Amino acid sequence: MIRKLYQTGAARMLCAGVVLASLVSSSTLADPVVLRQNGTTSARLVPPTLTGPTARIVEATLDCYLERFYGWKLPQTKTADAPGVYIVAGNAENNPVLQRLVEDGLTLDLADLGDEGFRIVTHEAGEKKYVIIGANAPLGLKHGCQELVFYRIGATTALAQVEWPLNVSMKPAFGYRSIYMLPCWSAYDSIESWQRILKFNSEITLNRCWFWLAG
Repeated sequence: MIRKLYQTGAARMLCAGVVLASLVSSSTLADPVVLRQNGTTSARLVPPTLTGPTARIVEATLDCYLERFYGWKLPQTKTADAPGVYIVAGNAENNPVLQRLVEDGLTLDLADLGDEGFRIVTHEAGEKKYVIIGANAPLGLKHGCQELVFYRIGATTALAQVEWPLNVSMKPAFGYRSIYMLPCWSAYDSIESWQRILKFNSEITLNRCWFWLAG
């Protein structure tokens, strides 16, 4: 079932505990799967092949938060040939690993998610475990990566574990999402402070900026 993305930071934070509690109580969770332990990262990231300004949206989003908060990054690979844990992002058209999994019977169910929706699903095949972030477009991949690192991975500098199993689909309820900003009252703001504001807006899935330029 597709859940709606919460549209403001306040609503997102207020509802996160309720949503996660509901997920835990309504589904049978196995032991979490270890991604990193004792300074060694066992999981590998298999990013999609994208072009243009968003070509590295998956790598940049995951690396930014994992390095910023915990001081480590996910090693990358283009294949998933060996036994292990893989975080695979994209869809069957832009990621050969996902294409192979779909050919082997995996159903991604991305058709109703639009450009900003995503699905996070876990999958096992033999000695390989996959955490799949599926989306139709780069914006959906960004939202999916943020959902994974903010709400589905429990991490420290030494240990990181992901919930298992997972089957989460989300898409925005509204196409335009923004907060109202008053730069006319911010005479002492800097470019750096506005960069932090815009980054935060992106983290809570806002996609427009509304400015009052004269007070």
